[in-house]
Amino acid sequence: MKTYYLIYKFGLMRYILSYLEVGETIMAISFGIGALICIVTGYLLGGFNFAIILSKKKFGVDIRDFGSGNAGSTNMRRTFGAKIGYITLIGDIGKTIVACLIGYLLLGLLGAYIAGLFSMLGHMFPIKYKFKGGKGVACTAALILMTTAGDPSLYFIPVVFFIVLGCFILIVLGTKFISLGSIMSALIYPLVLNAFHQINIKTLASSLDTLDDTAKLEILSLHVEDGLYIIISIIVTALVVFMHRENIKRLLEGKESKFELHASGKKNIYEKSLENNVNIYESKNTDDESNPSKKNKNKK
Repeated sequence: MKTYYLIYKFGLMRYILSYLEVGETIMAISFGIGALICIVTGYLLGGFNFAIILSKKKFGVDIRDFGSGNAGSTNMRRTFGAKIGYITLIGDIGKTIVACLIGYLLLGLLGAYIAGLFSMLGHMFPIKYKFKGGKGVACTAALILMTTAGDPSLYFIPVVFFIVLGCFILIVLGTKFISLGSIMSALIYPLVLNAFHQINIKTLASSLDTLDDTAKLEILSLHVEDGLYIIISIIVTALVVFMHRENIKRLLEGKESKFELHASGKKNIYEKSLENNVNIYESKNTDDESNPSKKNKNKK
C-alpha cells in the first residue's frame, strides 16, 4: 500500500527517479519536463471538441452557430437530439480522464490536477477553433472524479465528487436549470475539497505526536503539495463561473432555457428544420426559427 500511495501522490516517473536516488537537480528538471508534458498534453486533448467535430462531420454545420452558441453536450442535445448529446458528453469526459491518467503517471495527483485543468482550458479555448469552445462542465466533472477517486484514506471512494454531483443533480431537478446546477456545484467544489483537506491535516497532526522525527518528515513530505490542489480547484471554479456569465445574465432576466429530461414529443432544432423543409446545411445563413443564434443577432 505504501508503494501505491507514493505513486498516487508523486507519479510513477518521480517514484522511479527517487528509487534510483538521482540528485535534486535531475529531480527538479524531470518535474519541470513532466509539468510541461501535462500542460501541453492536457490542452491538446481538451482541444478535441466533440461538439464541434460531431456537428460538422454528421450534420455539416458548426454547433456554435445554433442554440446558445456553446460547443457542449447540452447545446448538442437541444439542437440535434439526446443521443448525439450524450455521445458528446462521454467524449468530453473521456478526454479529461485520459489527460488525468497521463498526469498521474508523470507527477501523481498534482500532475492529474495540472493535466485536468489544461484539458478544461483546451476545451474552453481551443486554438484550432479560434479559442471558442465549450463551458467545460463535463471536463470539470471528470477532473474532480479523477483527482478524488484514488485516495486510499477514503477507501478509493470519490466522496468529494459525489457531494458535488449530488449538489448538481438536486439543483437541476429542483429548478430545471443546468447552468445554475453547474455554477453552484462548481462554487461548492473548493469548499468541500478544503473541508476534507482540513480533516486530513487534523488527522495527520494527531498522528505525528507518536512518531519519531524521521517518520514525521516522511509523512509531511507526502502532503507538501496539498495546498496546490485547493488553488487549482479555485481556478477551476473561477473558469466555470466565467464561462457561464451569459447564463447568469439570462437567469437574472428570467430568460434561461430549462432542461427537459423527456422531450414529451417535442422536436429538436434539426427535426424542426426538416419539418419546415429548411436545409440545416444552409440554415446558419438563413433567418428562421431553426437558427436561434442568427435570430437573436437580428433582434439586437
